[in-house]
Amino acid sequence: MKKLTLLTIVFLLSLTCITSALAVTDSGAYVRTTLLSQVPDRVEPGNYVEVRVKIENVAGAVVEDLEVELLPEYPFSLDSNEVALKKFGTVGGGNFGSDAIIAKWQLRVDSNAVEGDNELELRYRVAGNQWVSPSPLEVSVKTVDAILNVKSITTIPEHPSQGEEFQLNIELENQADSFFKNLKLTLDSDVIIPIDSTNEKRLKLIESGQTQTVSFNLITKGDADSVLYTLPLEIVYYDNEGSAFTKNASFGMVITQEPRLITNVDSSEIVTSGQRGEVSLSISNLGVDEVKFVTVTLQDTDEYEVLGNREIYLGNIDSDDFESATYQVYMNGRGQSVPLLATLTYQDGLNREYSHDVQLALPLYSRSEAASLGLIPKGNPVSAYLGFSLLVFVAVFWFAMFKDLRSRKRMNRNAKTIWTVLLILTTVLGAIVYYFMVKRRADD
Repeated sequence: MKKLTLLTIVFLLSLTCITSALAVTDSGAYVRTTLLSQVPDRVEPGNYVEVRVKIENVAGAVVEDLEVELLPEYPFSLDSNEVALKKFGTVGGGNFGSDAIIAKWQLRVDSNAVEGDNELELRYRVAGNQWVSPSPLEVSVKTVDAILNVKSITTIPEHPSQGEEFQLNIELENQADSFFKNLKLTLDSDVIIPIDSTNEKRLKLIESGQTQTVSFNLITKGDADSVLYTLPLEIVYYDNEGSAFTKNASFGMVITQEPRLITNVDSSEIVTSGQRGEVSLSISNLGVDEVKFVTVTLQDTDEYEVLGNREIYLGNIDSDDFESATYQVYMNGRGQSVPLLATLTYQDGLNREYSHDVQLALPLYSRSEAASLGLIPKGNPVSAYLGFSLLVFVAVFWFAMFKDLRSRKRMNRNAKTIWTVLLILTTVLGAIVYYFMVKRRADD
């Protein structure tokens, strides 16, 4: 009996030694390492991540002097104050599940890290024996905000006008380290209307570092104001891991139409050469927007002269309205018409300045044409006859006085010379004076 008991004790001791030897030589069968968690769940490049590793003794045997070492490689690194090797001493058998050891390391993630799962190596050993390298851990890295850049937004033409069709081109750039897929672009505005499509456009894929252009065919509303509009743009897209992102952006677009002004001669008191009077120019706004700070300057030429102010400020002119600028003009030009030269300066709704010259034809007539058209009063035939008769009488009277003067032989030569000069210079008046002072007295 004693011999049997002794044999039993020897057998148990041998079994214990064999078990301990297995624990030392084949530790992988007894120690299991798994990634419990990372904080944050998806770390951004350039930030820190805390890696938590669960260490379990899944066998019933005791593990002596357990050591676990983290072996970080790019894109991971440990700061100088962070210890890679952690010692846990003796670990009892069955130490797993909620009783497992939790090892923590604070890792820096390189700013150029690639998005996705990155492997992280570690190793462990017991009782100073050979190191064992289990399967690598996988730490998830995600680039900042999965950057989708709206690189440029252009329109053709550059500044569409009211009621005009145009093309809107949106250039997108993938600045992330992985592709984006299933992109949906949505425009939402009551100023522009899609043509031959909806206000949504879809793009299947944009690879990392690539650009893609999405085009909309649109038309502006005909009653839109000529101003700078802010248009909203929403982009929904997914990264390579299926995570959804929404990017809300806005862009400015100028809807404008160049002002359309028409200038005419509104009225004129001048109908023939040699007249002086008022000339009015009308400036009509045929555009859809208000025109501001309108100034009209009438230039002098060889054919007419502006009397008074040549520059007249009219202010603002509403759409489908007009203003008039009136000038005092002396006309010395001849012919059927005289060109009036004027300069218009003004601004549109976006305060862009304009200046251009206009040439307007002012019709002119001869006096007989003007009289026949009723533009000037016609002469009275009786008055014209009497006037002609009076003119003939005056001429005959003057000639008679002059002849009388030249025929007087008794008049002093100097006196005759003086009267001759007087008659020539003063004509009718001199003839009348000669008649009463010389001829009548001599006849009496």
